[in-house]
Amino acid sequence: MKKGKFMLIVGTAAWCATATFGSNPLPEDSMDAVRTMLRFAHANPRDTFTLDAALAVPSMPPPVYDDCEVVTNCVFDSSRDDAKVFSVQIELDATPSNGVEVVFGRDADGDGILSRTEEAMSIGYGCGEWKATNLVIGDTVSCAGTPGRVALDWKLRLSTNRIPRSLAVTVNGQPTFTQLATPPSFLFDPTWNAAKIIRRGQSDPNLRVECSVDNIPLFIRIR
Repeated sequence: MKKGKFMLIVGTAAWCATATFGSNPLPEDSMDAVRTMLRFAHANPRDTFTLDAALAVPSMPPPVYDDCEVVTNCVFDSSRDDAKVFSVQIELDATPSNGVEVVFGRDADGDGILSRTEEAMSIGYGCGEWKATNLVIGDTVSCAGTPGRVALDWKLRLSTNRIPRSLAVTVNGQPTFTQLATPPSFLFDPTWNAAKIIRRGQSDPNLRVECSVDNIPLFIRIR
C-alpha cells in the first residue's frame, strides 16, 4: 500500500488549503478538503494523496504606547507593639494611562512574593484616580486625580491597640480621601510583613514610593 502525505504549516495568512487526489483538485475550503481527503483515503487505501494546508495566526498590531507593568516585592514590618503612625508617600508623573499601586499583606508562605491570595490592601493612582482598596472583599474608595507631577501624603494614626484611629491624606497639599476621615479597619493590620509595588504605563524616572511605620521608612524607586 502506498503511503499518503499530510502536511500542516502554521503561517501568517488566512486559512487556505489545496489538496489533490491523482490529478483532481479537492475543494479549497480547508475543512471540506480534510473531510474529502479522509473519505478518499478510506475508500482508496492503495492510492497516493497529498494535502497542503496553511493556518494563519494574525499578528498583533504594534503598540501605540510604550506601556508595560513592573512589579517589585519587598519586606515590610508593621508588627511594632507601640506603632502609632502608618505613612505612605507616592510621587509620580501622572497621566490618564499610567499609575502606581502599593499593595500590603502577609507573605504567609515566606517565598518573598506577595501573591494574590496574600494581598490585603492597596493604595495608588491609576486611570486618572487615587484609590484605596480592600483587596480581601474588593471594595474601593476613589478620588479624582489630576495629570502632571503629583505627590500623595497618607498618614494613618493608630490607637494603642494598633487599630486605625484617624486618617489625613493630601495630594499636592490639598486634602483628599476625606470620606475616610474615620478610617475602616482594613487600612492597617499589624500582621502585614510584605509590600508589593506595581508600576503601570510608561517609564517614570521620577517615581518615588516611601512607606513607614513610626518613621522607620522603606524607600522604593522603580525606573
